Amino acid sequence: MNNYIDLHSHILDGIDDGSKNLEESIEMIQKMESLGFNGIVATPHYIEGSIYNANNFIKKSRLDSLRSSLIQKNSCISLYLGNEIFICDEIESLVKFGEISSINGTFYLLIELPFEHEIASLNDYLFRLRSKGYKIILAHPERYRYFQEHPEKMKEYIDMGILFQCNYGSIVGQYGKRAMKAMQTFLKKGYIHILSSDVHKKDSEFFTIFPVACQKIKKIVGEDMFRKLSFDNSYQVLNNMNLDERVEC
Repeated sequence: MNNYIDLHSHILDGIDDGSKNLEESIEMIQKMESLGFNGIVATPHYIEGSIYNANNFIKKSRLDSLRSSLIQKNSCISLYLGNEIFICDEIESLVKFGEISSINGTFYLLIELPFEHEIASLNDYLFRLRSKGYKIILAHPERYRYFQEHPEKMKEYIDMGILFQCNYGSIVGQYGKRAMKAMQTFLKKGYIHILSSDVHKKDSEFFTIFPVACQKIKKIVGEDMFRKLSFDNSYQVLNNMNLDERVEC
């Protein structure tokens, strides 16, 4: 059985557009475990000014309930807390005052961008966050139109120290042909650092396409790089390591 760590998921119930209740969360996690995942980061959406703005107290309470239920079902999977943070000006203060979560209490932040339009001052804003000690992971770039049309832009961000997380399902068309083609390009160019599920529902297409997606990705990057993208790099993020540090587990 392969081991995977999922750094981007919506398994917390009643927080965002992900799991609706505890039972659905448990079913989702059991399905993930059966696929070989031994660690999952719950990253509910945080969108300032929307209904998706649960604070850390609520999220931690839901996560504790989920952990307790899984223990009763003899699950060995490890759960961690984070957020998928839609970019806003207040990220630093929101983290500081406990409204949003970095990934497992590390300096890593998972940030979502607009799908259709590029933010003109994005470079400057990400640079400021980096200067405060945060390490930035941008979620699913293959779904953003400006990276689809101009993949070379990703290299500029990578040179700044920005990391990119892609969704497994994109490689088999889960998010459309444009996202699939973009992910193929990103994999070939070495622009991707982390693979994740971004799973929202118990009946998600992800659970059936995951094995095929893995095989397609392996054909592009090879077995060794696939392990880095699906486990090693995520392990280092969870432990607040730099991605060039050695993993021993």
